[in-house]
Amino acid sequence: MKIIGFVASMSITFFGMSQLSYDFAEPLPPEGKTVSAVSKPYFGNYSSDKVDIDYEFTSEGIFAVSIIYNSISRETIRESSQYQVRDGYIIGVTPEDSLPCVLQGEYYHFGIRFREQIIGGSSKNVLTKVSETTYILNFEDNGHYTPSLLEFKGKELNLRHFTYEDSTELFNGISLKTEKPYNELTYVTLEPTLSEWKAIPQDRILGNTITFTR
Repeated sequence: MKIIGFVASMSITFFGMSQLSYDFAEPLPPEGKTVSAVSKPYFGNYSSDKVDIDYEFTSEGIFAVSIIYNSISRETIRESSQYQVRDGYIIGVTPEDSLPCVLQGEYYHFGIRFREQIIGGSSKNVLTKVSETTYILNFEDNGHYTPSLLEFKGKELNLRHFTYEDSTELFNGISLKTEKPYNELTYVTLEPTLSEWKAIPQDRILGNTITFTR
């Protein structure tokens, strides 16, 4: 498992310096099949040396797993009955477990495991199945969606997030769209038909592939 201060919301849209910000009114692809989990052969934990987050796939859905750093001063531990340090572990930070810690100067540093359910449970994100090996994870933000592509190949997961170039014209062929200006940025919510969606070159709205291994 990797170490990061993970931003839990995971709204995956890259604006760059563009004056237009795009998202989608409905989960993609249009008329897609919504599922609650990936197929059982792909269950497991996937990690990558390229990013500081792991993904866990189970029958309950999808989880993003990371470690968040924190620290407590030696003075706080001395004066508090809540915390104790024994044999390199700090006790009292979490109710269910002790945590490995390192003393640097006057502070004990430690990491807290953070596991967020991004499909299933109370999550508003939507998973759609494109084929036996391919899914789109639609991240919800204020009732709108941005897609990430999940492709399984053996014990590997290839992940690509939604992106686009500044001043792109890729979405000009979508007839139904809503524009909402805010300060110097215009938010454009797209509602493509299935044929309009298929006409968009997928490689030009998906970023570089990040490979995870189970």
